[in-house]
Amino acid sequence: MFAHIIYDIAPLGALIRYSDGAPKPPARFAKKLVAWERRNGLGRLVRKEPPRERAAYCAPASIVLNEGRLASSSVILVTVMREHSLDSDLRYEIVERPAIGMVRVLLPVGDNLELLQSRRQSGGGRTVARQKPPRQGSDRGGHRRRGRRRCCRRTGGGVSRAAAHRRS
Repeated sequence: MFAHIIYDIAPLGALIRYSDGAPKPPARFAKKLVAWERRNGLGRLVRKEPPRERAAYCAPASIVLNEGRLASSSVILVTVMREHSLDSDLRYEIVERPAIGMVRVLLPVGDNLELLQSRRQSGGGRTVARQKPPRQGSDRGGHRRRGRRRCCRRTGGGVSRAAAHRRS
């Protein structure tokens, strides 16, 4: 399938495999293997971006795949997301659709939605629905603690930790 078909028919939460059709090189060719892994992979569909037109550029529609999370002792440190343009030359395949009864937690981002998580409907699903979603675009996050101001940078802007300590 092409990317525009995935954009039209795949639901958020679907597991998508993408490939350029080339065979996987042997492990001894490290650079070729890294290049192959960049163009072949698997990810969960978390966002569908509509086309954007600005004065300086025009961006085609795209799909965003969550390829995994890097965690340390149950704390997520990095989430790997990859955006694929609809005019990509890669081939896509829907490996798995979300099961019936899955609860999807969605975050409004601009005019569209981003999938934060999905899980089976159960007692845990009800608690997820009751939780407040994270505040979008919030740069506040610091609070006073032992005379020092703790700040965190979330969406560009805000105060760096070093600058916050100099102010206190």
